[in-house]
Amino acid sequence: MIEEIRIREIGGISKATLSLRASFVAITGESGSGKSSLVRAFELLSGARSQSSMIHGESDEGEVLAVMANDGPLLGLGEDLQPQEGTTIIRRILSRSGRSRAYLQGKPVPLSTLAQAMTGQLGIQSQFAQLGLLDAQGQLDLLDGFGEDRIAEIRGEIRAAVSQGLDREREIAALREKRAHLETRWGKAQEILEKTEALHLKEGQDLLWSRELEETERRITEVIRLKDFYNQLAGGGSERGLVEALEEVLLGARDAFDGTEGEVWATSTEQILASLQRLQRLLASSLQPYSLEELEQRRESLERRLGKIRQIQRLAKVNSYEELLDYCAAANKELQWVVASGGELERLQHESREWRRRASSLALELRTLRQRAAEELSTSMNGYLIDLAMENLRFHAKLLPLDRIRPNGADDVLFELHGEGDFKGPVSRIASGGELSRILLALQLCLPDARMPACLVFDEVEAGLGGRAALLAGYKLRDLSRRCQVLLVTHEAAIAALAEQHYVVRRSGNESAVVEIDGEERVIEIARMLAGDGQSLEARKHSRALLDEALSAKIPVDEKTRDA
Repeated sequence: MIEEIRIREIGGISKATLSLRASFVAITGESGSGKSSLVRAFELLSGARSQSSMIHGESDEGEVLAVMANDGPLLGLGEDLQPQEGTTIIRRILSRSGRSRAYLQGKPVPLSTLAQAMTGQLGIQSQFAQLGLLDAQGQLDLLDGFGEDRIAEIRGEIRAAVSQGLDREREIAALREKRAHLETRWGKAQEILEKTEALHLKEGQDLLWSRELEETERRITEVIRLKDFYNQLAGGGSERGLVEALEEVLLGARDAFDGTEGEVWATSTEQILASLQRLQRLLASSLQPYSLEELEQRRESLERRLGKIRQIQRLAKVNSYEELLDYCAAANKELQWVVASGGELERLQHESREWRRRASSLALELRTLRQRAAEELSTSMNGYLIDLAMENLRFHAKLLPLDRIRPNGADDVLFELHGEGDFKGPVSRIASGGELSRILLALQLCLPDARMPACLVFDEVEAGLGGRAALLAGYKLRDLSRRCQVLLVTHEAAIAALAEQHYVVRRSGNESAVVEIDGEERVIEIARMLAGDGQSLEARKHSRALLDEALSAKIPVDEKTRDA
């Protein structure tokens, strides 16, 4: 429970300290006195977001500090933030610059950490809470809070399973998108890779083939020229060569010389013919290693290979052989990834199916528990509604199965009110403001002790009630204070009189003061709430009667409820 709260420069309150000794505390005051500033202070302690407009007057900073007694550790917090000797100190500082700071045990913490720490410690119930009661998700959370501990466990497991499943679905979608992109981008790559692999291309291969082609063409030219020389010397077919023709001429001219000149001519002729024959043999020897047909075949093969390279470059839409090799390296790497990713895709699809099956199994288990909780909640609620003067209405928590699984399961819940005859409908449509207030209180009363916050702040929860209904609500609030601390901001005198401790908020100019009252001061305040005039003798008499009845220990609470 909260033992002390200090407020500085928040709303209309310049400075206030509340020392809370009781489990049921009333906070009253005229409309506009500044009670809402107190509620804002409690909201700040619970981890609500702040606004600079909450700061009082022209002050640069506002502050709320609370000292809370705790029986056990706070869930989700480290050892350094746990209660020390059963005490937790919470502090919020607001700055005009808009920067808010939160502290636990004197140590700065993120606002989310403070909100988490206060989840099971401090609850705010106001007319805004009725909006949560009208919301489908709010109704589902209320139902689950009423049910077994296993419900919270399953919700966590379903949330994890759905999250894991969604993660896999996102990974599958991203994988498929990347595969489709690569398959589109490298649509012709497989054909190109097959063509390049058939050519056994490697770095500099085009230059080697180009040089070899140039050398082959040079050889072919030389061979053709040498062969032409040889044919001219040796002749071919029916044609006589130069050697044969020259031999015929020289031998024929030999008869024209006699004696010594004839011998010289004959010797010279033999030498010339021998030299020509040596030249003929030399040409034949030079031609022997080369086959013109083979050279031409090699040239054709090289031209074909270089032509294929140019064809592949055009197919790959690159401008150079180096770019083609880079293209092939990238294509080969990414197409290998596409092939390998097929196994990854199968794995993700399998895991996705497994997570969906797990989520489905958990959702069915959760539905069974929720159905049981809905029946028990309906029974419990109807008992409290009778106590709250709503005996003509029956509460029904109706479970609505869904076709799809969400992080909180596969169900919606609808809170209905059933009346006489055919009168029935959703709480959100047919309940009045006063009925909503009592339903909200009854739901709070239905919660098991383990789900009950250490302190509950009610902001005009009796709004729309009066007379017997307001008094019955007051008795139930007092019952609730036996289970947790109840701080009640109220305009209803009969309820305020039931409190064990009483604070009044009074406004003077722009300042709101929070003062604890007792004795005659409390009589006067209750009288003011009854008649608008605390000095009225009749109102004071009625006020004393209310206070005396509330303090009486002779009549148990349940009997007072029935008598009212």
